[in-house]
Amino acid sequence: MKNFAKLLCLVLCLTLVLTAASVAMAESGATDELAYTGTITMYAQALSPDEPTETNPNPPTAFRTVAEEYQKLHPGITIEFIPQLTGGQDYLTWLKTRIAGGQAPDIFWTHASQINGGYIPTGSTVELSEYLERPNKYIEGNEKWIDTFYESVLATNRGPNGEQPVINADYVGTAVYYNKELFDKAGIDMSKTPETWAEYVAICDQLKAAGITPWAFSFGNNQDDTSYVNWFTRLFNTNFYYDEFEELKCIDPNKSTLNIAEVVVGFKNGYFGVDNPKWLAWWDLMKEQVKNYMPNDSISAASTRDTVASMFYNQQIAMIWEGSWAVRNFQNANISFEYGSFPFPYPTSESSEYATDFNSAGCVGGPLAAFQYAISTERANSTMTNDKLEACIDWLMYCTTPENDSLICNDNMSFIPTIKGSTPLEANAGLVSLLEEDPVVIDDGMMTLGNELLDVYYRTFQQYLQDQVTMDQAKEILRPAVEEALEDAIDNIEMDLTPYIKTAETAE
Repeated sequence: MKNFAKLLCLVLCLTLVLTAASVAMAESGATDELAYTGTITMYAQALSPDEPTETNPNPPTAFRTVAEEYQKLHPGITIEFIPQLTGGQDYLTWLKTRIAGGQAPDIFWTHASQINGGYIPTGSTVELSEYLERPNKYIEGNEKWIDTFYESVLATNRGPNGEQPVINADYVGTAVYYNKELFDKAGIDMSKTPETWAEYVAICDQLKAAGITPWAFSFGNNQDDTSYVNWFTRLFNTNFYYDEFEELKCIDPNKSTLNIAEVVVGFKNGYFGVDNPKWLAWWDLMKEQVKNYMPNDSISAASTRDTVASMFYNQQIAMIWEGSWAVRNFQNANISFEYGSFPFPYPTSESSEYATDFNSAGCVGGPLAAFQYAISTERANSTMTNDKLEACIDWLMYCTTPENDSLICNDNMSFIPTIKGSTPLEANAGLVSLLEEDPVVIDDGMMTLGNELLDVYYRTFQQYLQDQVTMDQAKEILRPAVEEALEDAIDNIEMDLTPYIKTAETAE
């Protein structure tokens, strides 16, 4: 009888615990057993699991592994991955066509900005804020799913009224990757990695004193290589103009970046442009680097991303600034030396009179990689029901546990998992700290004001670094190109910018 009483007590206690848990899950809107049975289709972009081929012997497979484990927990559900588009297919056109026919994937990759900006048809995706307030039942002790995401990720995705249009769980960053052997040879202590431009220059001096060329960046004339110049403008402008950001974001004050209309207004109001010495101040910093710390022929038409990468692989330079995807490239290149990484340094007053105290290292990159998934509404996918939506939410919760996020993102070797508690690849571990920084990015629009201006800017910068033109001459070359690009942009912007452009009276 004593044993029976103990057993009865245990059963009653267990019943109370399970009842309480069931009530809590019911109140949160989540259920332990999903009502939906059937297939969930998903377009996972670069994280789509694939089979090995001769040209791609090591494709990502982790998402399939995670799906198989999920299907064991929910035997009535099958996760079907749509193969990544190939052959030059335009993804946005493909997606819009599928949406128009009510045949979009249940879950699909997209930038939050494409939804917030109306590039994805309005009403095609589920607004996810209410679901993010639920607990993620796959993470022990979690009370709100939203608490597992960094604020910088949420801020980047957030719509004008606070909407969360996607579940975002990875980050594409940039870092300085360095050759540990060459650093050891130069006697460089990396127990504390450099953060500022001045500290970076000090390392370059040590390498140079040891007979080692510090670094280079690509400067070829094809479109791909212009990205480096865009990276530099974002890094320096975000720092130089940080204290003026509230004035610059005059149209949409809730965003952490400038839209094209605000960029145009920034030029019109004299923040950007040749008459503001701050705008091109970073050119002098780069000329110092080219003259003192780079190979003699680094600034030439023959210098491309591939040639610079080859110099790093062959230990001709000690450092290279690349994206987090570089780790995959290093593996494919079978490099023979150990390497480490640190965020690209940011300027301080020690290096430039225009510098602020803001750490702009994280402005080149962001939560804009492959793990950005929206859920279709019934308008976009005629098979979507409330039960199926609940299953889609549940599946994405399962994917965004720290363990699964790490497994999925690290498998690709290009992106950094961003769920709190996740673990990145060792080579990119130093970039995780950037997720805690202010996500402000101040871009002067060189990549969006048109290719003609970009070409002139790029060519003039190259001539300046080679001492073929002075700074004053460079400004006069750029002036008409800037004015023409602004006129074209104003014609294409469907809004009246007059209220935002300062006149002589308003400037006073």
